[in-house]
Amino acid sequence: MTKVKLLSSVAEVEKNVVAIGKAAGKLQESIHKTAVSVLKLWHDKKIEAGEAARLLSAIQGASPYHQNAFAKWVGMFTNLQWSDETKVWFAHPSDDNVLMGKVFMEARDTPFWKVSPPKAAQPFDMIAELQRIIAKAAKHVEKPVEGDVVDREMVRQLQSILAAKSE
Repeated sequence: MTKVKLLSSVAEVEKNVVAIGKAAGKLQESIHKTAVSVLKLWHDKKIEAGEAARLLSAIQGASPYHQNAFAKWVGMFTNLQWSDETKVWFAHPSDDNVLMGKVFMEARDTPFWKVSPPKAAQPFDMIAELQRIIAKAAKHVEKPVEGDVVDREMVRQLQSILAAKSE
Protein backbone atom coordinates (compact mmCIF):
# COMPACT_ATOMS: atom_id res chain seq x y z
CA MET A 1 0.00 0.00 0.00
CA THR A 2 1.19 3.50 -0.80
CA LYS A 3 1.90 5.69 2.19
CA VAL A 4 0.29 9.09 1.96
CA LYS A 5 1.65 12.05 3.85
CA LEU A 6 -1.42 14.05 4.75
CA LEU A 7 -1.55 17.81 4.68
CA SER A 8 -2.02 19.34 8.09
CA SER A 9 -3.51 22.75 7.41
CA VAL A 10 -5.92 24.61 5.17
CA ALA A 11 -2.99 26.63 3.82
CA GLU A 12 -1.21 23.43 2.73
CA VAL A 13 -4.38 22.13 1.07
CA GLU A 14 -4.91 25.42 -0.77
CA LYS A 15 -1.29 25.43 -1.92
CA ASN A 16 -1.71 21.87 -3.25
CA VAL A 17 -4.93 22.80 -5.07
CA VAL A 18 -3.06 25.54 -6.94
CA ALA A 19 -0.22 23.10 -7.75
CA ILE A 20 -2.72 20.47 -8.98
CA GLY A 21 -4.32 23.02 -11.32
CA LYS A 22 -0.95 23.98 -12.77
CA ALA A 23 0.14 20.35 -13.17
CA ALA A 24 -3.16 19.42 -14.87
CA GLY A 25 -2.78 22.28 -17.35
CA LYS A 26 0.82 21.34 -18.08
CA LEU A 27 -0.17 17.70 -18.63
CA GLN A 28 -2.86 18.66 -21.16
CA GLU A 29 -0.42 20.92 -22.97
CA SER A 30 2.24 18.20 -22.98
CA ILE A 31 -0.19 15.64 -24.41
CA HIS A 32 -1.26 18.10 -27.12
CA LYS A 33 2.32 19.08 -27.99
CA THR A 34 3.36 15.42 -28.23
CA ALA A 35 0.36 14.44 -30.35
CA VAL A 36 0.77 17.40 -32.70
CA SER A 37 4.46 16.52 -33.03
CA VAL A 38 3.44 13.03 -34.17
CA LEU A 39 1.08 14.57 -36.72
CA LYS A 40 3.85 16.88 -37.96
CA LEU A 41 6.25 13.94 -38.40
CA TRP A 42 3.53 12.12 -40.32
CA HIS A 43 2.72 15.19 -42.41
CA ASP A 44 6.41 15.68 -43.27
CA LYS A 45 6.60 11.98 -44.24
CA LYS A 46 9.22 11.27 -41.57
CA ILE A 47 7.00 8.46 -40.28
CA GLU A 48 4.32 6.31 -41.91
CA ALA A 49 0.66 6.22 -40.89
CA GLY A 50 1.16 2.95 -38.99
CA GLU A 51 3.88 4.49 -36.83
CA ALA A 52 1.71 7.57 -36.23
CA ALA A 53 -1.12 5.25 -35.15
CA ARG A 54 1.21 3.40 -32.77
CA LEU A 55 2.48 6.63 -31.20
CA LEU A 56 -0.99 8.18 -30.88
CA SER A 57 -2.22 4.95 -29.24
CA ALA A 58 0.66 5.18 -26.74
CA ILE A 59 -0.17 8.82 -25.96
CA GLN A 60 -3.83 7.97 -25.48
CA GLY A 61 -2.98 5.10 -23.13
CA ALA A 62 -0.59 7.22 -21.08
CA SER A 63 -3.33 9.31 -19.46
CA PRO A 64 -6.54 7.39 -18.80
CA TYR A 65 -8.40 10.50 -17.63
CA HIS A 66 -7.88 12.15 -21.04
CA GLN A 67 -8.52 9.06 -23.21
CA ASN A 68 -12.06 9.88 -24.35
CA ALA A 69 -11.37 13.48 -25.34
CA PHE A 70 -8.08 12.51 -26.98
CA ALA A 71 -9.76 9.70 -28.96
CA LYS A 72 -12.36 12.17 -30.28
CA TRP A 73 -9.54 14.52 -31.32
CA VAL A 74 -7.63 11.76 -33.15
CA GLY A 75 -10.83 10.63 -34.87
CA MET A 76 -11.65 14.18 -35.87
CA PHE A 77 -8.28 15.05 -37.42
CA THR A 78 -6.95 11.78 -38.86
CA ASN A 79 -8.21 8.96 -41.03
CA LEU A 80 -6.95 6.39 -38.53
CA GLN A 81 -9.37 3.75 -37.28
CA TRP A 82 -9.89 2.53 -33.71
CA SER A 83 -9.82 -1.19 -32.98
CA ASP A 84 -12.23 -2.12 -30.19
CA GLU A 85 -10.58 -5.53 -30.07
CA THR A 86 -6.96 -4.47 -29.60
CA LYS A 87 -7.67 -0.98 -28.19
CA VAL A 88 -5.26 0.81 -30.53
CA TRP A 89 -5.40 3.13 -33.53
CA PHE A 90 -4.50 1.64 -36.91
CA ALA A 91 -4.18 2.76 -40.52
CA HIS A 92 -6.15 0.98 -43.22
CA PRO A 93 -3.72 -0.08 -45.94
CA SER A 94 -6.27 0.93 -48.59
CA ASP A 95 -6.62 4.50 -47.29
CA ASP A 96 -4.63 7.40 -48.65
CA ASN A 97 -2.63 7.82 -45.45
CA VAL A 98 -1.28 11.30 -45.97
CA LEU A 99 -1.94 14.06 -43.46
CA MET A 100 -2.65 17.28 -45.32
CA GLY A 101 -1.29 20.64 -44.15
CA LYS A 102 -4.71 22.24 -43.58
CA VAL A 103 -5.79 19.37 -41.34
CA PHE A 104 -2.48 19.49 -39.49
CA MET A 105 -2.88 23.21 -38.79
CA GLU A 106 -6.46 22.73 -37.59
CA ALA A 107 -5.35 19.88 -35.27
CA ARG A 108 -2.46 22.00 -33.99
CA ASP A 109 -4.80 24.88 -33.22
CA THR A 110 -7.55 22.76 -31.63
CA PRO A 111 -6.50 21.16 -28.33
CA PHE A 112 -8.18 17.85 -27.54
CA TRP A 113 -9.75 19.17 -24.34
CA LYS A 114 -11.66 21.76 -26.38
CA VAL A 115 -12.96 19.11 -28.80
CA SER A 116 -14.53 17.22 -25.90
CA PRO A 117 -14.60 19.19 -22.66
CA PRO A 118 -15.09 17.15 -19.48
CA LYS A 119 -18.65 16.82 -18.25
CA ALA A 120 -19.68 18.83 -15.22
CA ALA A 121 -19.94 16.86 -12.01
CA GLN A 122 -23.48 15.67 -11.33
CA PRO A 123 -24.21 15.51 -7.61
CA PHE A 124 -26.19 12.49 -6.46
CA ASP A 125 -29.65 13.30 -5.10
CA MET A 126 -30.97 10.11 -3.54
CA ILE A 127 -34.52 11.38 -3.05
CA ALA A 128 -34.77 12.55 -6.67
CA GLU A 129 -33.38 9.20 -7.86
CA LEU A 130 -35.92 7.24 -5.80
CA GLN A 131 -38.73 9.46 -7.13
CA ARG A 132 -37.50 8.81 -10.67
CA ILE A 133 -37.43 5.04 -10.06
CA ILE A 134 -40.95 5.09 -8.56
CA ALA A 135 -42.28 7.08 -11.53
CA LYS A 136 -40.58 4.72 -13.98
CA ALA A 137 -42.01 1.69 -12.16
CA ALA A 138 -45.52 3.24 -12.22
CA LYS A 139 -45.19 3.79 -15.97
CA HIS A 140 -44.24 0.15 -16.48
CA VAL A 141 -47.17 -1.00 -14.31
CA GLU A 142 -49.57 1.04 -16.48
CA LYS A 143 -47.97 0.03 -19.80
CA PRO A 144 -45.93 -3.12 -19.24
CA VAL A 145 -43.31 -4.26 -21.71
CA GLU A 146 -42.58 -7.95 -22.15
CA GLY A 147 -39.93 -8.96 -19.62
CA ASP A 148 -40.67 -6.17 -17.10
CA VAL A 149 -40.27 -7.11 -13.45
CA VAL A 150 -41.87 -4.55 -11.15
CA ASP A 151 -42.19 -5.38 -7.48
CA ARG A 152 -45.26 -3.40 -6.42
CA GLU A 153 -44.62 -4.03 -2.74
CA MET A 154 -41.12 -2.59 -3.06
CA VAL A 155 -42.55 0.46 -4.86
CA ARG A 156 -45.06 0.89 -2.00
CA GLN A 157 -42.25 0.63 0.57
CA LEU A 158 -40.14 3.21 -1.28
CA GLN A 159 -43.13 5.57 -1.41
CA SER A 160 -43.62 5.16 2.34
CA ILE A 161 -39.94 5.84 3.01
CA LEU A 162 -40.10 9.01 0.93
CA ALA A 163 -43.35 10.11 2.61
CA ALA A 164 -41.80 9.57 6.06
CA LYS A 165 -38.65 11.44 5.03
CA SER A 166 -40.61 14.49 3.84
CA GLU A 167 -42.58 14.76 7.13
